[in-house]
Amino acid sequence: IPLYQAADKILIEEAAIMPITYFRFHILVKPWVKIPAGLNGSWIQHKDIIIEPH
Repeated sequence: IPLYQAADKILIEEAAIMPITYFRFHILVKPWVKIPAGLNGSWIQHKDIIIEPH
C-alpha cells in the first residue's frame, strides 16, 4: 500500500492539468438577419452577419 500511496502522490503533484470548459449563449434573431450555418453555436462576428432587405 505505501508504494501505491507514493505513486498516487506523484501523479497528483506532477500531472499536467488542462481544464476543459465551454460556454453557451442564446440570442434572439429577427427573421431578416441571417447567420451562416457554419457559425451556429460558435463565436459570431459582426462581419459574418447578413441583413436581408425587409
